[in-house]
Amino acid sequence: MNNKIQYSIKEVAAKLNENESTVRFWEGPFPDFIAPYRNDTGHRFYTDEDIDKLKMVRYLLRDVGLKIEGAQKRLKDNPDSAMSHSKAIDKLKHVKSELKALQAALNTVMPTS
Repeated sequence: MNNKIQYSIKEVAAKLNENESTVRFWEGPFPDFIAPYRNDTGHRFYTDEDIDKLKMVRYLLRDVGLKIEGAQKRLKDNPDSAMSHSKAIDKLKHVKSELKALQAALNTVMPTS
């Protein structure tokens, strides 16, 4: 990962491709699961572990299509399975973007007729 220890909500939202308000909202239904550090002025700071947890919530809500209650149940019943699926999806998305970049590079070198 990165050498950075903590990330602002703006950075986290960008990493997740979500709005800051969405990231803040997800803290409500998952208070035992998502609890970023807050400084004296109330600003949130997220660790890499927090980001992984947010990715898991995003996976359950966006990719799997669960409602909040379903995601809460899944995280309570089998958090390890949800985490491994979330990480696998992230890796596949990364591979897909790498393949698209490779395809674009090949198209510039060897354009199709």
